[in-house]
Amino acid sequence: MSALSATADKKKVASKYKRIESKDLKQLPIVVESRLVSLKTKELLESMKKILGEKIFVVSLRKKEMRSGKGKSRGRKYKSNAGVLIVIGKNEKMKAGIFSVRSTENLGISDLAEGGPGRLTIYTEQAIKDLQNKFEVERK
Repeated sequence: MSALSATADKKKVASKYKRIESKDLKQLPIVVESRLVSLKTKELLESMKKILGEKIFVVSLRKKEMRSGKGKSRGRKYKSNAGVLIVIGKNEKMKAGIFSVRSTENLGISDLAEGGPGRLTIYTEQAIKDLQNKFEVERK
């Protein structure tokens, strides 16, 4: 629950991503229509630019770089950033290699707080409904 609530806190998200300031974040959590799942990759990138804004979009892309120094020979060849997480409903399917995508059924703390609490997360409308149902069942 705390990892889930940290995705809606502007200060925690801004402190996790050093290039994002809290004034750049318009509103958290980011909830989009479920038809985002059916878009092709090029259309998805264009719509993500509109949703997040140009400055945040650059940070949200998942990047994999080769490490400099001796770490390469010690089994730590690549380093990557967390990027943005897209949470989809349990009946939705989406393929996007640029973004991390998780279903509400498979959503865990390691996904929501990869590299510390406050990961930039986008939820679909169906995912919000599924999470609400999931937590109502756990409280009973």
